[in-house]
Amino acid sequence: MDYHQKLEELSFFMTQQDINDGHKPGFAAAKFLCLPKDDPNKLAFMRIYCQILPGNPKKPNRELAAFKILKHLACPVVPQLLGYRGGTQGDNEIVPGGYEISIVWEKVPGEPPSQDYFWGLDEQQCCSIREELRQVYFVLDSRDQDI
Repeated sequence: MDYHQKLEELSFFMTQQDINDGHKPGFAAAKFLCLPKDDPNKLAFMRIYCQILPGNPKKPNRELAAFKILKHLACPVVPQLLGYRGGTQGDNEIVPGGYEISIVWEKVPGEPPSQDYFWGLDEQQCCSIREELRQVYFVLDSRDQDI
């Protein structure tokens, strides 16, 4: 079964001065709801990043880096990274030689809380969420992070 649904897209443009100042070049990204190849009974998210302005990307993709670290640390409170692929755009694409990155992660039950949702909670609920995050942070911080 082939299934995908585009959920969001964004474009982040940079000026030549931004690139000269060391910022990574502009990109476009889209997020999809999809079915993973290895388990078509589960839903997953896929985000695709494409460089859209010339320049030399100096930093790795932060979202992918975070997923890799959290997977390595076996973090129990984030969705599992199911796969990723990095590459370069072909000669006939928007930025020949520019980067392309695809990241796929599991869709977990529920919806991600928005800022409006979080700040709409009462003080006790906010404190409870903060405490859970604090505990996970300390567990992750205490593990070997030399990956």
